[in-house]
Amino acid sequence: SKEPSRSPAPLPTDGPSTSPSKAPSRNPTTMPTGAPITESPVAPPSMSMVPTYSPSTNPSYMPTTTIQPTAGPTKGPSRSPTMGPTEGPSQTPTTNQPSTRPTKEPSRSPTENPTKRPSRSPTTRPTKIPTRNPTKKPTNAPSVTPPASGVWYIDWDIDKCVRDCVGKRPCRNRRKRTWEAGYPTDEACCAKMGRYISLKKCSYDPTIEQRNAPVDTKWYPGTATCINDGKAPSWQRNKHNTQSQCCSSRFNWNYDNCMGITPVGSGKWFISWAKGKCVKECDESQGGSCGGLKPGSWIVTHADANACCGAHMSYDTVAACKFNG
Repeated sequence: SKEPSRSPAPLPTDGPSTSPSKAPSRNPTTMPTGAPITESPVAPPSMSMVPTYSPSTNPSYMPTTTIQPTAGPTKGPSRSPTMGPTEGPSQTPTTNQPSTRPTKEPSRSPTENPTKRPSRSPTTRPTKIPTRNPTKKPTNAPSVTPPASGVWYIDWDIDKCVRDCVGKRPCRNRRKRTWEAGYPTDEACCAKMGRYISLKKCSYDPTIEQRNAPVDTKWYPGTATCINDGKAPSWQRNKHNTQSQCCSSRFNWNYDNCMGITPVGSGKWFISWAKGKCVKECDESQGGSCGGLKPGSWIVTHADANACCGAHMSYDTVAACKFNG
């Protein structure tokens, strides 16, 4: 019929229609068609010879295949990157400005034209070929100042012996001239200026006063011994002419250690309550009955083991009282 039916058909059709109706039905069919739905598209996708001028409203279920590329580039980048690299480089650069980060590897061939400005830092290695155009004029001064010799010379501008270097004292603001004599020390240099000038006035060394200051050689008490290093604090008043006087006055209880004397055992016997025995006063490394040095001057010593045992352990035999290592 030319017009669509106003009401649905009472029974389903035996098969799908060969062509669609000109207008959709106003009411849905009461029963489904007897034939199943199509499992694949009715026809392959269309092959367009020219690209479309505008995108479709809804995406297609299958992509179209065009023979020719699009007429121009897209307005924005794709949301996801391409799966693989392109077969060839682009004919024109992508941007007008260089990238913010350098490439990881150097280029295989040099640039055709030199850069307009020099690099901020020099290259670490020389180039394989010289530059095509040398500099128009040499520099005013050498790039590296020769090292200072360290010798002393007479600077008659200030009437002092100064060191051959540039900087703070004992250096000056210039180097030694070739015709000026050099000396290994400021003493040797000042000797050439004559005997009428002292080393303190002649030398430009800022430490000259400390070098020539008299050293105080008197002994004064330190933390555990007496010292004469010339560095006694200004508040220290306990000074002595000899080490023995200092040790006797300040470290009498540990005199041998203060004097640096290694004490030697007397060979006599004394009671060692730590061992519970009478021991001989000698170095324990000697073995036998040696029990080391007595711990203090108040310890009583005896001529032999019998006297020691009788005085301190008379309740026991001498054999049990005597220490034997």
